[in-house]
Amino acid sequence: MSSNRELEWEIQEAQWEREYLDDDGTADLQCQLLEAIRGRNVKKFKRIIDFGIDTHFVDDFGSSPLHIAVNQPSSAKLQEIIHILVYFGTSLHQLDRFGRTALHIAARTSANYVMTLLEAGCKTDVQDNAGRTPLMEACSCDSKESLAILQYLLDRKANIHIIDCDGMTALHCVCDNINQETVIRKELVYKLLYAGLSSTTLDKRECGARMNTVGTIMCQVT
Repeated sequence: MSSNRELEWEIQEAQWEREYLDDDGTADLQCQLLEAIRGRNVKKFKRIIDFGIDTHFVDDFGSSPLHIAVNQPSSAKLQEIIHILVYFGTSLHQLDRFGRTALHIAARTSANYVMTLLEAGCKTDVQDNAGRTPLMEACSCDSKESLAILQYLLDRKANIHIIDCDGMTALHCVCDNINQETVIRKELVYKLLYAGLSSTTLDKRECGARMNTVGTIMCQVT
């Protein structure tokens, strides 16, 4: 004879299936999983994972569950969700429609997310469709955690000498980033210079019609 707890569980399971299954009996689990991530609903997220969903899928924009998770503001609930995704083997190197890995996105949002991905083995130097690396993303955003993110990437031997499709280095990205606080921009510049990045590398913006050196742009920071 089933115990009350077992009966309660069966009732909850039946209710859950009615809520999350389509009329034809097939699970719309992918949409529900993404909804749980966006809503930071850890309980719902775990239930869907327990149901056996394969997390190796992308939405209509080419974003994986991991892309979507790290694109949310940092929180303990999102951190737990990201750990679960990584534990269940979600691809760390899935590219979205812009050629970005989850690390590209995390580099703009959260130092904790970045550390989790790096510890899981995420590659640091993948270039997106524009040739940008996670390091460049960290230098281009207005996050207060940019310094910590940059340091995590440097500690993992991220290549500071990579240039993007416009011939820009991470140092160019910092100097062009007027949305970041001046104090943080200065520290980012110092860290990159100390790591050995040249301050005289030329970019090729405006198709080569206008050439700037990082040294010239640095005047905006000092």
